[in-house]
Amino acid sequence: MKKKHVIVISFDAVSKEDLDFLSKLPNFSKLIKEGSLIKNVESIYPSLTYPAHATIVTGKYPKNHGVINNTILDFKSYNPDWYWYRKYIKGDTIFDLAEENGMKTCSILWPVTARSKITYNMPEICCTKKYDNQAVKSALAGSIFYQLSMNKRFGYLRSGID
Repeated sequence: MKKKHVIVISFDAVSKEDLDFLSKLPNFSKLIKEGSLIKNVESIYPSLTYPAHATIVTGKYPKNHGVINNTILDFKSYNPDWYWYRKYIKGDTIFDLAEENGMKTCSILWPVTARSKITYNMPEICCTKKYDNQAVKSALAGSIFYQLSMNKRFGYLRSGID
């Protein structure tokens, strides 16, 4: 049987108005020509990254999946944590359903995927506290060997805070 793949790419804050410019760039042009493109996306409310991405993977509105903001309400913290962890999503995600059906899944910097049951997971998670260590925090939130492999191959592309 021929292997099938589904790849979902989300470009945060890209709108329909950006497509003319993006279609002139070589890599975006290829993606647009050879993939499927949804031009008339209607966002959810609130139109924020984390609620929107949780909606994409669940098919539910924020009031139903539970991710209602990017950050968790915490009046005691100047820099509160975000909804990084899968535990904040109520119900199944497309990742959960694929894994339950014996499929391999991969997520690269997709919001709200930390500690998900994803085969190859590099979640979006950042340090918000002075005592946090980014390497440890990322390793504990995703697939450690996958992340190490990706860092070994592509880590040179990062310039830290720069």
